[in-house]
Order: sequence, then C-alpha cells, then structure tokens
Amino acid sequence: MKKNMWKKGLVLGIIVLFVGASIIPSMSSTSVEKDNPTDDRTAFLGFNTPGDILYVGGSGPNNYTKIQDAIDDASNGDTVFVYDDSSPYYENIIINKPLNLIGENKYTTIIEPSSLKYAQIIEIISSNVSISGFTIQNCRQGIFIGYSDNVYNILISGNIIQNNDYHGIHAGIMYNSNISNNIITDNIHGNIQLFWASNNVLYGNTCANSSSQHQFSEFSCGIELFRYCNNNTIQGNTFINNYFGVWFHEECENNIILENTFENNTAAIMDGAPAQKKSPNVIYSENSLQPTVVIRNNFKKNRYNKGFAGWIGFFDTKTSWDKNYWGRTLIFPKIVIGFLLLPIGFFLPGNFQIDWHPAQEPYDIPRVAI
Repeated sequence: MKKNMWKKGLVLGIIVLFVGASIIPSMSSTSVEKDNPTDDRTAFLGFNTPGDILYVGGSGPNNYTKIQDAIDDASNGDTVFVYDDSSPYYENIIINKPLNLIGENKYTTIIEPSSLKYAQIIEIISSNVSISGFTIQNCRQGIFIGYSDNVYNILISGNIIQNNDYHGIHAGIMYNSNISNNIITDNIHGNIQLFWASNNVLYGNTCANSSSQHQFSEFSCGIELFRYCNNNTIQGNTFINNYFGVWFHEECENNIILENTFENNTAAIMDGAPAQKKSPNVIYSENSLQPTVVIRNNFKKNRYNKGFAGWIGFFDTKTSWDKNYWGRTLIFPKIVIGFLLLPIGFFLPGNFQIDWHPAQEPYDIPRVAI
C-alpha cells in the first residue's frame, strides 16, 4: 500500500513539474520568495534570464525612490521590482534595455505621468522586456512600444491600463511578442493599436469602454490592426462596449481571430480604411493576400457583427467565418451581413458572407474581470 502511494506521489510530482515547465515555454523565470514574516516581496515570473533584482519604493536598504533610476542602473536581464508602499509613482519611464519590470500588485502599484502628461507613461525601445503587475493610467498613452528599431519579445501581462487620452497600448514595428491577461479599458482613442506589427499573440485581455467616434476615419477600438499587421493571433479576449471590437485595415493579412467574446460593440469586427479611395486592405485587394480567419467566437448583442469601410463596389472576399456562436441556436448557416460605413457615420447593408457551421451554444471563454 505504501509502495503504491509512493508511486502515485512520484507520478503526481512529475505531472506538476511538466505542467509548470510548459506554462511559459521559452521564457526563463525569476522568483522571489518571502524569507520571513516581515519580508513583503511577492513571487513573480519574469521574461529574461535571471539576473540581479533591484527594488523600488520599499522600506529595505538600497531601495530606489524612482523606477527610472533603478532601470538606469540595471544591467541587461535584471529585474526591477516595484513595491506598492510608495504608490502612486509619478513618472514617465523609458526602458532601453532587456529587463523585467514587475509591480507588487496590479491594483495597488500605480504609475501616473509626471509633468509629461502628453507623452506616454512607459516607452519601450528595447527587445526582451516584460512588464506586469501595474495600474498604468491618466496619460496620453499608457505603453508605447517600438519605432526606434525592430522590437522583439515583449511581454505585457497582468496589468490594468486605463483612462488614457489616446491608446492604452500602441505598438509599432513589434514582432514575436505577447500582450496577455490585461484589463485595458476606457482609453479614449482605443485600447490596443498595432502598427506594422506581425507574429504577435494578443491573448486573454479584456478590452472595454472604448466607444467614441472622433471623426469619420478615427474610431475607438478594442484592438486595431493598422497597416501591414500580419500573422497575428487574437485569441481568448473579451471586447465589451467598444465602437469597433477588432478593426483591421490597410494590407493586414493572415490574422486569426479565435475564441473571443464580442458583446455590446457598435461593430464587432470592422474591415477597411474609410479615409482611402483605393484601400489596399486584405478584404479589397489582390488574391495574393491571405484571408483573415474568424473562428469559434461568441457574438452577443452587438449592433453590427460585421462592418466594412471603403467605397461602394468593394467587397470583402478574403475573410473566412466558421463555427461562431451568434447569440442563439441556429438551424441553418448564418449569413454575416456587412454594413457599409458612410461618411455621415451610419451603416447600410452591404456585402455578405456565410458561417456554414454556426455553434449551437456559446463557448466558455474565461475573461479578466474589470
């Protein structure tokens, strides 16, 4: 009996080790354990190879007062751990080297802008950077990534990014990166915008309350893929109360929209670039462009499930729909009607596509609660 119990325990231990090793493949981890009852450090995962740990805002010796000072003194691969004791931190931060920036608690470790309220709270101009555990709010943009050079391997996970005047996250020329499990809400011009960004994963985010129309060519979105955003995966996200849930336009191709929930958006998915007379977007352009795939999503109480923009006579022939849930049980295939966005801001019925295999019940898609 004892021998069998020992074997079961060994097997269980192996399973736990296997699962733990597979949660974040290809990412090394850095962990901090509580050494004694008065040590207020919390365990966390980082992106880079473990290096030194620099502390900000705590009561221990050698703690930094400013996050930027710790980043400036850090070496490549180090971790900057920020306590919530001195929160909020009023800073505009630039990360120009590979490191982990970790907050003690995403609800209580808050960063707001200093005097540069019309810039961004965090600017990332290096590859191999991870940020988690913060509330980032009340600036022009929350996190600004890229443009100085091609940026790779960025991890933005487990944050609250809210109440910024422009975008929650704006990422340009970014590749092979991950934006996951964040609450990104109430950012006036949109929650996430990708520009010339490919081979990224946007997973498990809640993108909400970005529902304004600024002008005919400028709308608030949950996620916007703008200009040459290819081979991105948008999976497991929740889009609530946005003007457009997902908007992709200007030669964005071969993206996957998989297992998301779209609820109470003006248009769940929007195709096209209304400011252009000849849109080169995937849905209007040559057959060489690959289709965007919309599969196994939940569509609930959206005013329009599908919209498109451009000029009358253009048709969406390059988006594929399959196995989506449309708010009720359907016996027959679902006709997905595209509504044309006009300069006056109204939608009129335009082209249509078909989901030949609509799901009969909603998918169980976990969401990060607001």
